[in-house]
Amino acid sequence: MTNQKMESEKILSLFQSIFEGKNPPALTWDTLPSNGHLQTWIYSKFRSELPEDIQKKAQQTYYKFALADMRRKTSMEMVKKILDHAGISFCFLKGAELAYHYYPDPVLRYSIDLDLLVKEEDAAKAFQLISAAGWIPEHDFHDLECKHLPELRRKNFCTVEIHKHLFKGTPDENQKLMALCHSNRLPPELMLAHLLYHAFYHHHWNNALKTVLDIGMIFRNATVDPEHFQNIAKEFHLEGLLEAVLASFPECYPAEWRSAFPADSLSERTIQAIRTLALEQDQLLGGIAYKESNFIANHAMSSSEKVIQEKLSKISPSMLGAIYHFSPRKVKILYPFLICHYLITRGFRYFRMRQKNILAHHSDLESIYREIGAILPDP
Repeated sequence: MTNQKMESEKILSLFQSIFEGKNPPALTWDTLPSNGHLQTWIYSKFRSELPEDIQKKAQQTYYKFALADMRRKTSMEMVKKILDHAGISFCFLKGAELAYHYYPDPVLRYSIDLDLLVKEEDAAKAFQLISAAGWIPEHDFHDLECKHLPELRRKNFCTVEIHKHLFKGTPDENQKLMALCHSNRLPPELMLAHLLYHAFYHHHWNNALKTVLDIGMIFRNATVDPEHFQNIAKEFHLEGLLEAVLASFPECYPAEWRSAFPADSLSERTIQAIRTLALEQDQLLGGIAYKESNFIANHAMSSSEKVIQEKLSKISPSMLGAIYHFSPRKVKILYPFLICHYLITRGFRYFRMRQKNILAHHSDLESIYREIGAILPDP
């Protein structure tokens, strides 16, 4: 049995014990997975059984996450106080919501940003109030098409992102989202939908293990109404994604969860692609920068192939010189622009060649992304 397969089986066994609430199996961790979330779980479950060097490394990750959680908790308390005082309704999203309502220990759900959803008409006011409390906007430009306003940063605190939308951003989306929220909290069905959208459309399933854990903790600690979830999935065009994830990890997720969301039409190839990218991510993405893996995913998972129109100039340096020498005086003022155009197009040529090389060297990864992309509804 290969080391990769042994590690994958240990991860699946760990997940199963977490989701079913059982004592973890006696697993030997000679090495730690690179995923920090897994390291904290391993430290939490197996700390007394770990070899000294492995225990020390896992402990360092756990303490690092604990420090981050202290910053997150303080940031959450401050933001809540600011918005409550102004009478602004809001809901915490993703890591902040999951850590304190679904995970047994908030340290086990690391996050560096503090995401919150507000009513569209309150977004600008919330942004101003949090800015006035010491958070500095990333920039002043507010793009009305963006899902969230510019990031608000403050040293030693979490970055705050104020969201108006969670999905595509249709004109009435914000109103529908806020109507689903109760007591400043997202229902578990909407949490699941947002996690799936974020995992597949934003991260291209590159954050797979964290998402597999998040989904399991929601099912473990909340009652998920299948009909309510299906209505939300249909409303925001996310049909089939939850079923795909549950079916791809039958060893982890209990049968009753999977039976509530059957994936009868899911092919074995798709299941294998979802599992492979989750369990063999280190091997598949080894040596690839995040931007490069993002490019491969965008190229393979796009529902409509985006053919880039390569309008590259054929102008050579000697031709630029001839244009400058023989052109009228008034035209010569365009020369700096011609130089810029030449440099940009040459750079674009290099960039396109580099992209082609990336695709050629990582065809296996591209085929996995393409298989996953085939099940994604058009958001």
